[in-house]
Amino acid sequence: MAGPNWTEMETNFRFSLSDAVPQLTPQSSNTPPSETSTPPGPTRLQYGNINTTISKAQMNRMIMDYLVKHGYPQAASDFAREAGLNLNVTLNTIEQRKKIKNAIYAGQLQIATEEINEINPDILEHDRDLHFQLLNLQLVELIKQETVKENGGDIYKCVTFAQENLAPRAPTEARWKDMLEKTMALLIFDHKDLMPELSAIMSPDLRIRVAVTANQAILRATGESPTAGLVELLQTRVYAQQEAESLNTWPAGGMDIGLSGNVGEHAEVPSNDNSLSDDEPMAE
Repeated sequence: MAGPNWTEMETNFRFSLSDAVPQLTPQSSNTPPSETSTPPGPTRLQYGNINTTISKAQMNRMIMDYLVKHGYPQAASDFAREAGLNLNVTLNTIEQRKKIKNAIYAGQLQIATEEINEINPDILEHDRDLHFQLLNLQLVELIKQETVKENGGDIYKCVTFAQENLAPRAPTEARWKDMLEKTMALLIFDHKDLMPELSAIMSPDLRIRVAVTANQAILRATGESPTAGLVELLQTRVYAQQEAESLNTWPAGGMDIGLSGNVGEHAEVPSNDNSLSDDEPMAE
């Protein structure tokens, strides 16, 4: 089967290397790569104690892990079949997380909260930060709904929600207090002319960030790593490049890990990308 190239795959998954940079926490190495060493080939990482060749089978498993953890049930099922892998989780568990993420993307925070509690009521009880983010986003969505109404909407409805659900929690964390103050400011200023920090609250990106946080919390609660191996591979590659560039030892032509060019010897991916078309945007 002839699959799309890795550039197409990267586009379909909508993952940017730059998104991984703030999350980097790898161990550093004091041994820079040799300036005289042969540049690593495709899917190879080399920097000090980082010296990894990614085989086709390993890359297949990482792709599978990515699809499962990021909520692509149909794509995961199709890829498992075509790559000859065992899908070690039920599609229902992936569908549950997908449903929660889609509800958050759609601004349906009450539904998302109920679904999270159905999976495990302890998640929101123990992850107070996630709970506050969900409540704050619910307030944002409520403000959006009310302020677009011709008569100005029911502002008191927004204030009441904030007083009952967020105000008792906000004073316990400085970050929460700041978050709530900025959200309440949306009731005062014209939404067509907001300062950048308030405009960011109205952006769909906030929904995406909360959805990512919720998905990771659910994975942790089920004993899974919240970060897919493919993402960690890309983070490692970015880290290696940053360190090598700081020592002026990064190869002039760059270092390919197989995410560009033709598939060639690299792992195949499903040719039918329609399995991704009805899923949510990917931001992680």
